[in-house]
Amino acid sequence: MSRYMLLAAAVVGPGGALAAQGTIGPDTTLAGGSLYRRVAAAGDSAEHYALLLPAGYQPDRRWPVLFVMDPRGRALPALQPFAAAASRLGYIVLSSYNTASDGPPEPNVAALNAMMADAARTLAADTTRFYLAGFSGTARMAWLFARQLTGTVRGVISVGAGPPLSASEDWLRRFAHDSTFSAFLAAGEADFNHDEVVRLDGVLQGLGVTHRTVIFPGPHGWAPAAVETDALEWLALHAGSREPGAYLGARLQEVDSLASQGDTLEAGRRLLALEREFGDSAVAGPVAGAPKRLDLERRARVFLEEERQQMRADSIWRRRAQATLAGLEDPDAWLTADQAADSLGLSTLLLERGAGLPRAKRFSALRRLEWLYLTVVFDGAPTFLARRAFRKAMVMLDLGHRIRALPAEGCRDAITALQSLGGPGVAERFPECA
Repeated sequence: MSRYMLLAAAVVGPGGALAAQGTIGPDTTLAGGSLYRRVAAAGDSAEHYALLLPAGYQPDRRWPVLFVMDPRGRALPALQPFAAAASRLGYIVLSSYNTASDGPPEPNVAALNAMMADAARTLAADTTRFYLAGFSGTARMAWLFARQLTGTVRGVISVGAGPPLSASEDWLRRFAHDSTFSAFLAAGEADFNHDEVVRLDGVLQGLGVTHRTVIFPGPHGWAPAAVETDALEWLALHAGSREPGAYLGARLQEVDSLASQGDTLEAGRRLLALEREFGDSAVAGPVAGAPKRLDLERRARVFLEEERQQMRADSIWRRRAQATLAGLEDPDAWLTADQAADSLGLSTLLLERGAGLPRAKRFSALRRLEWLYLTVVFDGAPTFLARRAFRKAMVMLDLGHRIRALPAEGCRDAITALQSLGGPGVAERFPECA
């Protein structure tokens, strides 16, 4: 924990020109800015990051900095959705090759320490405007770092997850007392953490924490470029470097587009959020001041209530599912894949994920199935293999296979389990692993 506090003390020095770190000339240009694909940190040669300097970058002024933390250290793909907006709006972006999730925090601490030190010492960074972007496990780390570095980190872009699961409302309340802090939340409609992010939106609203929440089409993953652009523009708005009218107009056009596409839920969610933030009288544009807008609000409130009801049902289902899978932990208990599938309602979920059902029901099924797939394939099966409980590992893999084809990791686990059990070949049991 002390390393986080030392990090805050390390970023108060003046910025300068980009120092020689083995990659001086930009490898390419990206959206008008200069991209350095791989830079070794000056203070720690084991740390590497991708660097984007915005269009018009000069060392004689100070630039806000976005630190991107991908949970698998995929620096360039994680930077890409931010690139065009960052270059246009004047953000320096550093994206680490060393961040990780589902493990100890130390790699992320070291990565952020190294990037922040370089930003302060070798770049013309505005050290009063540091922002953190994380996805899934690194989104949780972004909240943790932001809480430790109050006054240095001005905002987080939290995609596919919220703060650490242990964080209480009291833990979050600290952000309510920081008028300089803003949080941008995003999650895919089919993301298994969708419900967590939607609930967090309500908690932050109740606490008075400045925030914005966007739900986008898609599964658990980084948000598309349009959403990341919204995030950077919104953060710039709250830092006083973005004109409110231009931002509001762009967002209202998105509301109108979503409504035209039939996505009443998200169109209404965003419209109501804009009204809360800017005031009802200030919301003017394609959907404002007309029966069209009032009708959208009315229908959106109905869909939002349906979403809340579905989320309650999802929470009950997940607790039951966890209890079912936990039953396999008992060494004297036994559960076949068919029995587990029946207990989980798997056949019903597979039907409900198809087209033709109400949107809330369909995406609820997709989120349940995604959670179940990840739980049994990436957690359950490896855990039982480590215990040499090969039959129970096969139950996990069989459940995953019924949802969709096993990934390479699952196939390797299936081969190990089947060889130990002396059963049929993997190609017969799992054709995708042939």
